[in-house]
Amino acid sequence: HGGRMPERGLQQLLPSNGKLKCEVCMVVQPRGCLHCEHCGVCVIGYDHHCPWMSKCIGAQNSCAFYGFLGVGLTSLFFIVLISVLMH
Repeated sequence: HGGRMPERGLQQLLPSNGKLKCEVCMVVQPRGCLHCEHCGVCVIGYDHHCPWMSKCIGAQNSCAFYGFLGVGLTSLFFIVLISVLMH
């Protein structure tokens, strides 16, 4: 195996140790990087692929993701609250 990702079609399950070469992107991944099968790119600090934002959530956009969650949940709370109060 020698520091190389599994063959195409197999998902990378563990973050890179800084020596892993991505066979899809053809780069040596930095420590903590994972290849996203949905987007086809390597993402530093990969957390998950978000279907609602249609992008990978990683180190560079985790604050935007949590802001998205906060706004969405706050909006849902107020919609439920107003619905309950109006009945």
